[in-house]
Amino acid sequence: MALQKLTRRFALVVDSDKKSPNEAVKQRKLNWKTKCENAGGVFICTRKREVENYLHRNAIRRSSRQLRSYDDFSDMKKLFGENIIKAVRYMTTDELLQMDNYIENDTVHHELKEAVEKLLNLTRD
Repeated sequence: MALQKLTRRFALVVDSDKKSPNEAVKQRKLNWKTKCENAGGVFICTRKREVENYLHRNAIRRSSRQLRSYDDFSDMKKLFGENIIKAVRYMTTDELLQMDNYIENDTVHHELKEAVEKLLNLTRD
C-alpha cells in the first residue's frame, strides 16, 4: 500500500457509495480496509452514501440552493450540483451533530465526530 511507504501513521477515509441502507459496502472497499489495517492504518468508511449526505437541510437552504428532498443515500451532487459540499460553510456544529448521529447497541454515536477523534489520535504518541 502506497501510504505505508510514508513511514507515518495514516488513515484512509472513503464514502460508502451505498445507494440504500441495506446495500452492502462494495468488496473493493472491504479489500482496502483489510490492506489499510494490515499496514497499520486506520480505515474509515462513511455510513451514508457520501460526505455530502451529512449536510443539514438548513445549511443547504442558507447556501441559497433550492431545497430538494434527500436522504442518507441520495446522490447529492446530482440533486444539488457538483459544488454542494460548499454548503458546509453554512452549517453549525449542532446541525452536524444532528446529521452524523446514529444508534448502535442502545448507544448514541456521532459518526463524523468519532472519525475526527480517530484521526486526531494518530497525531498523539
